[in-house]
Amino acid sequence: MKMKMSRLFKIFTQNNWPNILLTGHRETLSTVSTFLDASPVYGPTDAIAFSKKTGYFGYLRAPESEEDEDTKDRGSKKTPKKKSETTKCGAPESLKGCFDISDDAWVEGIKLLLIKEHNRLADALTELNPHFDDSLLYNEARRMVIAEYDHITYGEYLPILMGENLHKKHALNPGAEGPGAGYIKEVNPGVLANFATISYRNPSMHTEWKQEWGPTELIESSHYDAVKEDAYHDLLALDIQRGRDQGVVGYLVWRRFCDNDKPYNTWEDLEKGLSKDIVADLKTFYHDEIDDIDPQVAVLEAPLEGAIIGKTLSCLVADQFARLKTGNRLYWEHESSMMTVEQKMWVKSTSLARLLCTNLHLHAVPKNAFLPPSEKNPLVPCSELQTPPIEAWKDTALIEKMKELREGKTEGASIKEKTSKESEL
Repeated sequence: MKMKMSRLFKIFTQNNWPNILLTGHRETLSTVSTFLDASPVYGPTDAIAFSKKTGYFGYLRAPESEEDEDTKDRGSKKTPKKKSETTKCGAPESLKGCFDISDDAWVEGIKLLLIKEHNRLADALTELNPHFDDSLLYNEARRMVIAEYDHITYGEYLPILMGENLHKKHALNPGAEGPGAGYIKEVNPGVLANFATISYRNPSMHTEWKQEWGPTELIESSHYDAVKEDAYHDLLALDIQRGRDQGVVGYLVWRRFCDNDKPYNTWEDLEKGLSKDIVADLKTFYHDEIDDIDPQVAVLEAPLEGAIIGKTLSCLVADQFARLKTGNRLYWEHESSMMTVEQKMWVKSTSLARLLCTNLHLHAVPKNAFLPPSEKNPLVPCSELQTPPIEAWKDTALIEKMKELREGKTEGASIKEKTSKESEL
C-alpha cells in the first residue's frame, strides 16, 4: 500500500509540474518537441540528435536493445532481464508495455523503418555528393526523413483518422491552397493541453483503427486489464484526473467550439451523438451536472463517415494538426523550408508503402499501408513502388566554389612565378 500511495503522489506531482518561469496563466511544462520532426527517432533536441550519429557517412545509430545495454553494464556475460520487468506497464508516463507486445513492436518497427530510411538516404547522398562531410550528410538525410514523415502523416494517416471531408476542409492535404495552407508566424504550433491529454493518450487512438471493435468493446476487453483493473493504476481514470489538474475544458465546451450551430446543452442533446445507455450512465456518474462532463467522453461518439473517430475528437485533431502545419516555419511545403520545387516533388512521391518496399525485403504491400488489403486497397508489387532518384539533392555550389579556389591558387602561383623571373632579369 505504501508503494502504491507513493506512486500515486508521483503521478499527481511530478507529471504535472507547471512552468514557473512564465508569467500569466499556468501552463504544464513539456520537455518533448511539439513539432512533427521525427523526434521519436532523432530526439527532441539537436544535441540528442547529434549524439545518435555514428560519426561516419552520415549514418544514424540503431537503438541498442535492452539486453545489449544490460550486457554493456555487466561486462561480456549476458544476463537477460526478467520478463516481469520488460513487460511492466509504463503508465501513466507512457503506454509502453501496457498493451499486447505486438502494439509496442509495431511502434518500434516504425522507428527502425525510419532509421533504415535515413541510412539509405545517407548512402545515396554520399554517392551523389562525395564532397559532403559526415555532419552535412546526416543533416540532409535527417531533413529528408522529417519531410517524408510529415508527408505520410498528413497525406495518408490523417485522412483515415478524421475522414477526407474534414481533412480537406482544414487544408491538411498535401498541395492544399488557401490562407490556412501556408506558414503563418502568428500561429502557435504548440500542443494544446486538450490534445495531449485526450486525443493521443486514449488507448482507442492507438489500436481502434486496427481492430473491428467499438469503443465500448475496446475498453471492456481483457486487452486493457493492465490499465483498468488496479484501483491505483487505471489509465483512463489517471488521464481524466490529469486533464482536471491541467485545467482542460470540458466536453460541452469543445463540442460548442467544433459545432456552435448545434451545441449540446441538455442531456437530451447528448443523445444526438451518444447512445442512450451511455448518456444514462453519464447522468449517473456526474450527478446531473452536465457541464462537468470530462472531454474524454468524446471518444465514445459515433465515428464520422469515412473516419475512425467522432465529430468532436476529429475537430480537436484537425485543429491541432493545422497548428502544427501553419505554425511550423520549416514544414516542407512552405517556402521558408528552403526546399526546391524538385525536392518537394520527390517528397510528394513518398508513401508508407514505398518506404516498406524500399527498406524491407517485400514482394508486395497494400496500396495504402495503413489499411488491410481489400478490393479497394489491393496489393501492389514492390517493383512498381521504387523510390525515384534523389538528383534534386545534388549540390554543385560547393564543387564550383572549390574549383574557383583551386583555379585562383593556380593563377596566383603563375603570377608569382612570372614576377620572380622578371626580378631575376
